[in-house]
Amino acid sequence: LPRRRQHPLREKRRPKPGEVQVTHVVGDVKGKHCIIYDDLVDTAGSVCNAKEALLKSGAKKEMTLAVTHPVLSGDAVKKLDAAKFNQILVTDSVPLPKVPPKNTTVLSLTPLMAEIVRKIEAGESVSGLY
Repeated sequence: LPRRRQHPLREKRRPKPGEVQVTHVVGDVKGKHCIIYDDLVDTAGSVCNAKEALLKSGAKKEMTLAVTHPVLSGDAVKKLDAAKFNQILVTDSVPLPKVPPKNTTVLSLTPLMAEIVRKIEAGESVSGLY
């Protein structure tokens, strides 16, 4: 039987704009390689705090970050470099900085977008693409 994947959650609060606190991790991450998913990373505070919370909960140091929309404003690149994710996966939904964070792999949305346009033009459903 395949091993069952766990999906721990993190509790975060925003006491004021631009400030994020990760209060705790729900789920067992001890000794696990964690993948942090976020739909939009702007200043990178949430994901860097999430990594620290996971480490404090016993997760392996090597972690992957996956981001749909890497806005990466301000000093986000510096924060991500300092956090030392072993892999950062991002899409090209928004332009990346000239020098992206270390260990970044860009996944192109071009084939998906082209297929969406093709299906719409042909009057076909796009729901199966998601």
